[in-house]
Amino acid sequence: MFGEHELHAICDKALTAADGDQAEAVVVARNASLTRFANAAIHQNVVSREAELRVRVVRGKRVAMVTTDRLDDEGIRCAASDASELAKLTPENPTFGGLPGDRGLVPAPSSYIERTAQATPLDRARAAKQLCDAARAASLSAAGYVATAVQELAIANSLGVWAYAPQTTTDAELAALGSAGSAFAQRISLDFGTLDIAGCATEAVEKARAAQKPRDLAPGARRRSLQPEGPGSLIRPRGPAVRAAHAHRSRRREGSGLRLRYRVPHETEEHRSRAPAEPVRARLPDAPPVGAGRSDAR
Repeated sequence: MFGEHELHAICDKALTAADGDQAEAVVVARNASLTRFANAAIHQNVVSREAELRVRVVRGKRVAMVTTDRLDDEGIRCAASDASELAKLTPENPTFGGLPGDRGLVPAPSSYIERTAQATPLDRARAAKQLCDAARAASLSAAGYVATAVQELAIANSLGVWAYAPQTTTDAELAALGSAGSAFAQRISLDFGTLDIAGCATEAVEKARAAQKPRDLAPGARRRSLQPEGPGSLIRPRGPAVRAAHAHRSRRREGSGLRLRYRVPHETEEHRSRAPAEPVRARLPDAPPVGAGRSDAR
């Protein structure tokens, strides 16, 4: 984590090096830590530290921006210099009203939780063990991750604006896999101490248990009420295994879920190669040409 003092210094250097009527410097920094597991064993523990500086220079109605991930003195100077030169050449933007001035910004409620920022690999490993133990107790295989992240945003300009906001996030995901089916659950929080690991484990395991007794469906129309996450995962391509090519979207929601009507087709080569009999109102981006079935949203 850089901290407010260091990011303020970086922005000051960029504004000092910029040559124009107005200038702005924005720094976005992120520390991310990830503990990943598969087959109920941790196999990856990584930490990444990323930061980028965006320098925007204004000359009249001409505006140019340069982005760099070099935050040393030379990298900052080069970004400011390049943005200044580009601002001389870029076409004018007649609708640009100038950079905002200092209006006494009121700090927003903080979303930074020290406990999340200070979470250790051992803390994440203990959470991962809790997820794995729940799956193992149900004779299921476990895969997933536990992650924490700290992000800092700093904005300064030549008109006196300065704002700094750190925030933390943490999330966990468990995929519980059995011989006949699988299920997953995810939880997210600002505070690692309140991340609902037990709830994540319970949800994934209970769904996976229910998936161990699948039944074949005869061709025909079916109505099914999905959980809020269901429609998105149903119509979003997830790789070669996804065979649905078309989806009709509905604007009506019933209760907390989306009502979908499915037509389960016969699995024949003729059906897979035949175009839909009805006009399709919406098509998934990057979907295969033709799928094995059609789902109509009602």
